[in-house]
Amino acid sequence: MSGTPTIKGNSTIIWGTDGLYGTGTVIKVSKTRSAEIKKIKDNKGFTQSKVFYDHATMYDVECLVETSVPDIEMGDVVTVDSVASCIVEDLKVNWEQEGEAKWTMTVASHDALTLA
Repeated sequence: MSGTPTIKGNSTIIWGTDGLYGTGTVIKVSKTRSAEIKKIKDNKGFTQSKVFYDHATMYDVECLVETSVPDIEMGDVVTVDSVASCIVEDLKVNWEQEGEAKWTMTVASHDALTLA
């Protein structure tokens, strides 16, 4: 079908530590760029310039996972579609049945953040 959106490249999400890893299959992902903005005003209160800082790429991810894998928590670091060092900021379990679950999460990859 022409015009049907598809996930290109690696369609997995990976998380875990100490040899205990979980993976899921990404079924939908959207990407948004964001930044903090500081307005620079003159002595009359008019905006003269804007400074953009703390640039980040935000991903809204829907994925299917096995319920036997370790849970993801807010603040955990995951790899989504080969983008490493994404921090989980929000997680919702949409449904869970017969050993599978559908999760929706928001993860952020900050340009200037180096994770240890």
